[in-house]
Amino acid sequence: MKSLIFFLISYVMISIGVIAQDTAIVRTYGGEYGEEASQIIECAEGGYIVVGTTGSDVQNNSNIYVLRMSNDLNCMWNKVLGTSQIDRGFGITQDSEGNFVICGYTNGLGAGGYDAIVIKINAVGDIIWQKTFGGEDWDFASKIQTDSNSDYLFCGSTYSFGSGDRDAWLVRMDSDGNMIEQRTFGDIGDDAFTSLLIFNDTTYCLGGYSEQEDGNSPPWVISMNVNAVYYWEKLFTHIRMASVILWQNQLMEHYYLLVNMLLQPMQKMLLSENII
Repeated sequence: MKSLIFFLISYVMISIGVIAQDTAIVRTYGGEYGEEASQIIECAEGGYIVVGTTGSDVQNNSNIYVLRMSNDLNCMWNKVLGTSQIDRGFGITQDSEGNFVICGYTNGLGAGGYDAIVIKINAVGDIIWQKTFGGEDWDFASKIQTDSNSDYLFCGSTYSFGSGDRDAWLVRMDSDGNMIEQRTFGDIGDDAFTSLLIFNDTTYCLGGYSEQEDGNSPPWVISMNVNAVYYWEKLFTHIRMASVILWQNQLMEHYYLLVNMLLQPMQKMLLSENII
């Protein structure tokens, strides 16, 4: 039996970027098949919520799994979402009304082989709406955020749109899940966004990777305004291949870049002063 395992040290590290020295609280969650977690966030009313993927049957299909926990990490409720095919959950955010919005991908709905899926649920996990995004090819959503206008933005990658083999992808939608705009980023190679932060509703910071002519896919970070005008762009070419996670601490004073499980504080000059 495989179970979903979380190690939470006083607070959730990915959510607030702080590691305390106290004893860890350890919980396992899961059933007969494999489960994995992709993101965990603190909830406005207390406790935590996790999104990930659960194995749904012996045919290796999967579903999006959502787990709501108390401050003590006890399960308050959990939901299995998706179709009878392959569905995977990767990102979650909470809006100003207390609803949760989840993103991932599915091959059970939509226009292409795989499509990005966004599901909005209420505070007890009931579905408000679900939408798919993409074209005739494969399209994926990785992380999602909400802004003060109650719009939702997800980042990911697309084979259906753009100029390259796979392009990094940013989609904005309204609170009902209707697309407002989409943009693609990248060159002729394989490019993807895996992380997204929004600062003051004026600046987007996106992290991912970008394939180069030598075949390597180093970490790639872009800071830009809402009109996709770049403030700066950084390609970490000394790292051949890596995943990127961006997050900020609870006081919103420090920003972190996680590359291949190595925590690197980003210089304040990159995310402050005349940039934000």
